Amino acid sequence: MEVVGDVPRPGTYALVDPTLASAARAAGSSVALDGTPVPHGHRVRIAGDRATIEAPPDPVLVALPVDPNVADAVALEAVPGIGPATARAILEERAHGPFTSLEDLQRVKGIGPHRLAKIRPFLSVGP
Repeated sequence: MEVVGDVPRPGTYALVDPTLASAARAAGSSVALDGTPVPHGHRVRIAGDRATIEAPPDPVLVALPVDPNVADAVALEAVPGIGPATARAILEERAHGPFTSLEDLQRVKGIGPHRLAKIRPFLSVGP
């Protein structure tokens, strides 16, 4: 499940039998929420002392491998190991020049040898 909004650690969490309260705790929020169940795949948005449960977005079809020189943020985020912050960082770095090889992705803050090894099977730099 994804937790977004006014929380210290927004992100995606794997929770067993998730509730609004457990989602808030996982994201580091001290807001007191009730035990309303959160359906699988739904997002919890916390604003102040209130929380809403949002339906999952429509699925995105992405062709793999993804070329980081032409992919948008949605396609990059479909790659396991690339979240919103890394996708934005890739787009920002790409503005300074194309990636001529996958190793060039190490120019991106947050992508080192370990992460590159994890995402490499899902990426390809085109001609």
